Amino acid sequence: YHNMVRTVVLDGIDLARLRRHHHHLAQVIRALAPNTSAEMLAHIEGAGEGPDAGPYAAFAAREAMDAGAFELAASLYGRAGRLSGTHPDRWRWMSARASNLAAAGRGAVAARAWLEAVGMLSAVNPLAPEIADMRREAASELLRAGRWAAGIQLMRDVLDELGVSMPATTPGVVRSLLWHRARLWVRGLHFTPRPPESWDPTVVRRVDACWAAAAGLAWVQPARATLFHARFAREALNLGDPVRGCRALASEAAVLSAVGGATPRSTDAMERCRALLKDIDDPLTHAIVAIAEATLHYFGGAYPAAQRWVVRAEAILEADVPGGGWELTSSRAQLVVPGVDGGPARPAPAPSCAVAGGPGPGRSAGLGDLVVWRADPGLARRRPP
Repeated sequence: YHNMVRTVVLDGIDLARLRRHHHHLAQVIRALAPNTSAEMLAHIEGAGEGPDAGPYAAFAAREAMDAGAFELAASLYGRAGRLSGTHPDRWRWMSARASNLAAAGRGAVAARAWLEAVGMLSAVNPLAPEIADMRREAASELLRAGRWAAGIQLMRDVLDELGVSMPATTPGVVRSLLWHRARLWVRGLHFTPRPPESWDPTVVRRVDACWAAAAGLAWVQPARATLFHARFAREALNLGDPVRGCRALASEAAVLSAVGGATPRSTDAMERCRALLKDIDDPLTHAIVAIAEATLHYFGGAYPAAQRWVVRAEAILEADVPGGGWELTSSRAQLVVPGVDGGPARPAPAPSCAVAGGPGPGRSAGLGDLVVWRADPGLARRRPP
């Protein structure tokens, strides 16, 4: 009823007068309650003052993001980018939109948003280093969302720009894999922390690109993923960043245990990783280490311990890592795959079935589909396209 009254009243006001009312209300709010971003945004837009609305939309988006409303935050950042015209922060708002879409599980849509932000920044500063970071994020989200062809091509382009090649043939992959595994083996697993100001930005971007490629390809092209993991691990340990070094040691322990079980080198990598982790306050890294612990215990035959580590990883991801859906699904896959590959048979927990059973349009479903197939190939064949 109230909405009908409002509609009738507004229909009787011409556009110019309505815009003046919105303008006066925006001025009053700006004077009396300048932090009321949502109301301010509505009246600035109603007044037809779009370019001034961008910062208020971005402020409202930050409030939504802090509240965990990632899709709302993405929508508001999108409005900020569209309304802001030539505002210098426009590309940042579109990049933030992409980050929130990724946090909401909308991987393919997030990739498009990052590439849109790349276009905005390239028009202003084609040499900006952030362009490579956003292109890497876009490629990573495409791979995680199951857009394999587009994701692999974009990731190949990103890696090429950083001087890292992605072999196109199986013999090339094998040669490169053996070469980088040998270099990592000769280097050893020692780690020396270095101050951030000593990190070469180009090396940091190369390390992050190799990590993204290894993670994105892990479930579909494991040989290529292992190749990029080897390069990531060696360069991350050389870099001196404790977070990246800890992830390198954790993933090295997981890779070695998957190949040969609990070997002295995989155990040594895990022990070094645990020592580093004590001084790291990053929930995602703690979750990654927990998943590596689960892998190490599983391939060592300690299935109950592996399951406990998976549960621990899930608890960290669900509580403290916004947008950790990919890692969460990876950890839950540990409870599905053991029943297929030789561990004790047990059904996947209900949340795993929910994740694997079909996110909405544009969501990151690639790994979930694979988990369903590993658990029951017949079920995967029976699922609708």
